[in-house]
Amino acid sequence: MKHIETSRTYFKWWKREDLPLARILWGDQEVTKYISANGRFNEQQILQRLETEIKNGEMYQIQYWPFYQKDTNELIGCCGLRPYDETTLELGFHLRPQYWNQGYATEVAKAVIDYAFDILQVPRVFAGHNPHNIISKKVLQKLNFTYIQDEYYAPTGLYHPSYELTKESRGNTMENNYYYQCGVIDAFNEIIRADVKQLALSHPTTKEDIEKVIPFTQEITQEYGTKYEVEEHLLITDLFPYSSNLGKTVILFWKNDEVIHKYHELKNRKQKALENNTYNEIREEIAREFGRLLSYSEESITKFIAENPEKETF
Repeated sequence: MKHIETSRTYFKWWKREDLPLARILWGDQEVTKYISANGRFNEQQILQRLETEIKNGEMYQIQYWPFYQKDTNELIGCCGLRPYDETTLELGFHLRPQYWNQGYATEVAKAVIDYAFDILQVPRVFAGHNPHNIISKKVLQKLNFTYIQDEYYAPTGLYHPSYELTKESRGNTMENNYYYQCGVIDAFNEIIRADVKQLALSHPTTKEDIEKVIPFTQEITQEYGTKYEVEEHLLITDLFPYSSNLGKTVILFWKNDEVIHKYHELKNRKQKALENNTYNEIREEIAREFGRLLSYSEESITKFIAENPEKETF
């Protein structure tokens, strides 16, 4: 596996010494209630599931890979691929319940889909879900999967709604970017609602692309009880590479108005420091305060600043 990671997670391979982690994941009935007939895995089933993932890795170089939170190194769940037919891989994800409704499923599934199409060069990705699992249905819709049929799934004894995403449909860059942005917006608003983050940013892009997702943004913020603001001149700090945000437009999301006030105060503070030629004295402090607004850990903020290869110069 070429290294897979997202802004908040990193992936590894299942190994036989990971049995304690497998027990944590598949030994939780909240995780398995939609993937087995009786809603739970016994010890033998957990062992068999781990062995299946290891063998898929050995034979096909794919797994439902375990993925971890960067800030804490805690296991969040698994997400990955397995063979479906000669030309198709199946996408799946299982998350521990304390990480639900925080946008992780959409985030990691998007990374795995990119891996399937861009690295493995498969023409089609299949996915299905238990008919009672509405959350998985919502994730697949965010990822622009198309419903094809209900398909019998032996482990649950039910007919599962089934979907596909083809390389051709994904290749429509404009449409794919729209659905991707909507998925990110939905995920971040879930995070804001759950008080996991106090401020979130959509991915930097053109003003035209942002304008296209405003109707969806209005709908989703109303649904989640969050607020938004289009920002054409994002605060640039040493937290992120200079060129990644320069000239780009983003949408800011928050729930507590005090947060957005702090953001604008931080922008004003930087501007005054630039005017007084004192910015270099406080630039790290500005970056750290911005990182805290984005709910990053102190360790992550330090790492982002230290590893930023492209800092703003004056």
